[in-house]
Amino acid sequence: MQLVTLFSTAAQLTALKNKALNKKLENFAYDLQKTTPTQTISNQEGFQSKGVDLTTPLIKSLFDLCLPSIRKYVDAYDVDYTYSINVHNLWFNINPTHAYNTQHIHGGSDFSAVYYIKAPAKSGSLVLVNPDPSKEFVRFFTHPFKTWNKINHLSYRLDPNDRDFIIFPSHIPHYVSHNKSKENRISLSFNLSIEKTSS
Repeated sequence: MQLVTLFSTAAQLTALKNKALNKKLENFAYDLQKTTPTQTISNQEGFQSKGVDLTTPLIKSLFDLCLPSIRKYVDAYDVDYTYSINVHNLWFNINPTHAYNTQHIHGGSDFSAVYYIKAPAKSGSLVLVNPDPSKEFVRFFTHPFKTWNKINHLSYRLDPNDRDFIIFPSHIPHYVSHNKSKENRISLSFNLSIEKTSS
């Protein structure tokens, strides 16, 4: 007997190591909070910056750090062409105690990424929601399961640590749960597209 997984969606988590860059990004985030107004999209009770200039040297250093992880993730799809990686926009998030982000997707891009500058214990989980909406209306999937596996789950919860980098498909609904710690959770997010350059 063979059980076949028909469809699959992957997210990738990489622990990055550059503490010095991470501290500079934390300072940059607080400077933005002091000098620019917040925008409200998915964030509730927290700060979300407007798009940051992607040519800023600090941001370019971050991209250089993340690029090997991004390429490894894209290559897992076994694409049969050479490609370029284009970043659309990037913004910072500062979520104090009780802050959270409502469920949303990132339209107009292929993949989305989040880098956790500061992620204290109990400061909120990234929850990725099964993109098959029909499962919510099937009674079978509302019953409890002994353990999580690839075919029975309606969501997947990631509890990040400082300097974790996560990438996932932009069409996957996701949200961030309440910050139950007494410290800020600080992250930055960006969207990217994979452009075919040759076959």
